[in-house]
Amino acid sequence: MMTFDRVVPELIRLCAEEAATRDIQRFCIARDVRGRIRLIVEPKGKVALAALEGRIGGALGAYFVPPILSTKGNEHERRLAIKLFELAKGTWPSGWPRSYRNVLGGSDTPIDTGTRWLGIERTVGKEAWLATKTPKPPWPLGGLRAPPIVTFHSFKGGVGRTTLVATYAIRLANESPPRRVAVIDLDLEAPGIGSLFGARNERGVLDVLVDHIATGRIDLDGASTPAQLDGSSGENITVFPAGSVNDSYIQKLARLDFSSTEPGEKNPVGHALEAMLHKLRTDYDIILLDARAGLHDLAGMSLHGLAHVDVLVFRSTTQNLEGLAQTLRTLGDRDDDPDLVLVETLLPVKDDEFEAKRQRTRERVYELLLRYVYPDQDLQDPPQLTDTGVPHDVVSVRRKELLDSLDSFQGRVQAILNDSELQAVARRIDELGFRGKNDEDEE
Repeated sequence: MMTFDRVVPELIRLCAEEAATRDIQRFCIARDVRGRIRLIVEPKGKVALAALEGRIGGALGAYFVPPILSTKGNEHERRLAIKLFELAKGTWPSGWPRSYRNVLGGSDTPIDTGTRWLGIERTVGKEAWLATKTPKPPWPLGGLRAPPIVTFHSFKGGVGRTTLVATYAIRLANESPPRRVAVIDLDLEAPGIGSLFGARNERGVLDVLVDHIATGRIDLDGASTPAQLDGSSGENITVFPAGSVNDSYIQKLARLDFSSTEPGEKNPVGHALEAMLHKLRTDYDIILLDARAGLHDLAGMSLHGLAHVDVLVFRSTTQNLEGLAQTLRTLGDRDDDPDLVLVETLLPVKDDEFEAKRQRTRERVYELLLRYVYPDQDLQDPPQLTDTGVPHDVVSVRRKELLDSLDSFQGRVQAILNDSELQAVARRIDELGFRGKNDEDEE
């Protein structure tokens, strides 16, 4: 029985065995939102494709959509085939196989991806997790009026991601001089950071996004509020909560269309988020995004397409590490090396248990980064396990009584500022987010 995972390698194997394909320069596979595939070919001259089409249809069944399109076909077919090759842009989608299994045994055969074999992945969602082009934040990092954008993401919930966003904001707001911080809740299905800061608005991020999708305009009126904290600590933190979870909240959520018109193009929500960030650019020194846990579309957009620095928060459980591996795999597929801070949370309080677990985590994360991220760097001089200040130098945070069962940060500010482990998290993010800044930039 043919399955989703077997379709692409089986198609390539069939093509490799067909004598007629020797005269084909390039192939392109286009997979639609239902998982079905079309084959597009660029032959050197006229090539008989009927036999190949029959073999593919017999092997792949309903997964294959005939006919095979050729750049040497009739006028309509030729124009469509050329257009699809243009859309593929010399790429091979993330997560697609890199080799196929030989029927007669032996080692697998590598696929000549990106040159002879190209691919187009059409999806309703998850496009930000599938794209391989290097994303560009709304503005370059560094310089005047270019606040760093920092996304906090976790594969699993319940690891303290939102709490870390809030504690980092508090530290920034209490520096000398204080920094002006915008905190944006993108966990729209399970909002929370607004309540931690006492921000309960009728309007919020969801309203801003939905309004932009409908009208093309960004209206931030009533969508934010200063953080409610001890003394003057909240004056420099502006919170953009998700919005009021009222009778129309789900209706508004349903309006977020994560599909794109063409592969690689920013979807309506991506356009709205970028427009919102541009609106905030001149008013803040840093913008923090609290992204939805898991492989969520909003998380993918903010983590891979909008932020200058990605903070990955996790526990060293099997599920968390599997999720971290998926995130690192996606980041590693990009052309540029990502700016990463990895934070392990909820470690044991006792020093001996803490140190043992911290070291085990560092070794496991180092293996993941060697597999997915570090290969893009100079292979002659890869980062070493003992290096500091690199992504696998995980910042470890113990379970903290002061943050357990937290409903509000009222009365907790000084304890947060005094915590050395939270200070370490802040320093690591600062090193990436504020590099290139100097006193003249801040004036």
